[in-house]
Amino acid sequence: MKIKIISLLYTLIFFFSFYPLQAEPISAISDEITPLQTMDFPERPAPILELGEKYLKPGEITKGYEIPTGAVWRPSLIIWGTLRTAIQSTDSNVKMGNTRLSEWSNRLDLYGNLNLTATERILIGFRPLDRNRNFTRYTFEAPSALKGEEGNFEEEFNFKYTTFFFEGDFGQLFPFLDRNDRYGLDLGFSVGRQQLNMQDGILLNDRIDSFGISKINLKHGWAVNHRATLLWGWNELNRNALAVDDSNSSLFGISNELDFNLTTAEFDVIYVDGDNFSGDGLYSGIGFTQRMYEFNSTYRILNSQGFGIETDNNQNGTLIFGEISKDLEYSQDYIYLNSFYGIDKFRSASRAPEFGGPLGSTGVLFGSLGLGRYGSPLNNQPDEAFGSAAGYQLFFNHKRQNVIFEIGGRYARSEIGQRAIAAGISFQSAVGRRNILRLDTYTRYGKERLTPNNDEKQAPGVGVRIEWVLNL
Repeated sequence: MKIKIISLLYTLIFFFSFYPLQAEPISAISDEITPLQTMDFPERPAPILELGEKYLKPGEITKGYEIPTGAVWRPSLIIWGTLRTAIQSTDSNVKMGNTRLSEWSNRLDLYGNLNLTATERILIGFRPLDRNRNFTRYTFEAPSALKGEEGNFEEEFNFKYTTFFFEGDFGQLFPFLDRNDRYGLDLGFSVGRQQLNMQDGILLNDRIDSFGISKINLKHGWAVNHRATLLWGWNELNRNALAVDDSNSSLFGISNELDFNLTTAEFDVIYVDGDNFSGDGLYSGIGFTQRMYEFNSTYRILNSQGFGIETDNNQNGTLIFGEISKDLEYSQDYIYLNSFYGIDKFRSASRAPEFGGPLGSTGVLFGSLGLGRYGSPLNNQPDEAFGSAAGYQLFFNHKRQNVIFEIGGRYARSEIGQRAIAAGISFQSAVGRRNILRLDTYTRYGKERLTPNNDEKQAPGVGVRIEWVLNL
């Protein structure tokens, strides 16, 4: 027995004689200094034109110019754009004779951005290949309702600006008024023709001549942060995506976003002062976005209330909208379920035509592509209808490609409207560093009645398109 104990002691002494008694502690983060690994970084994508300091390029910061208010400006100009070209074909009713529309459609978005400081800039934008909701196109095949367009090339060249605004921060533009930053003058503002978006584009989604002023860091005891915006728009309203520009209407609104510990709340109210053609209206929405357990969710309730003369632009209605999604474990994939319920005829305060109806964010089957006459497979107006879209988004090849598989449907509760189900696939792939290839297809089955006097018609449909996006 003693021999066994002595042998064990010698074994332990031999082992610990080679084991460092004061070994270096093991840490998940190395203490070794590693230089910045830039060998695998892609080259900086240069825009069409750069003047002044280069965009996202390392180098010395210029001294700049001090203006009378005390602000220091370092002007720089960049010009960039996006060219979209697509060949697309739809058949809205395969059982009703010649209804196929096939076309090659094009859109070009060009922007010039003049940076004065990190907070002040002037942005101007043009869309030279489309005008009055028509895109430069060649029609391969036209339905009977568009007889005469088949085989025609139509140019819609247009050099009218679509975006032109100045934005800045009052405190940074006039720093001499508050050198020690005591009075909370950090008020953001913008003026000009600019994109406005409220409630994820459901309540308002348009480019309007407008002025807005925001306070982004209001603090309350019952909220983590509060952003408030006052808005006035006086021109270029689109009260309905199918109507002409409503230059005689103006809007006044307030937008609020409050961050709480468990949710982010949005509350927006807009009043539109229209004429006898468009009517007056009050539009409001409240939304809550949060992560519950492993699910992301957003819920919204929106309302439109018309005043005075009743027109298609200021109908009374309510829209209940919900989104729920989840990132799948051990992958980059994503699943979602979005639903809506429309009461009466909800209308947005203003919508640009290319965005379609308020239900565009329900899914790819409801969304408008903003290019040509392809249209959404399922009607994106919520009038007396309810519906859903469920999808699975699969990412692969280091997220350079993704594909969405989606099924959806809508049911019109009144005599007028669409009752249909559809399935669609949308594939996108990065090509090189500046190009995107997109493929879309869908099939639809259902019925539709356009007016109370019309018979309910079978309205199946199919569509396929291929789009090339070049970032200039």
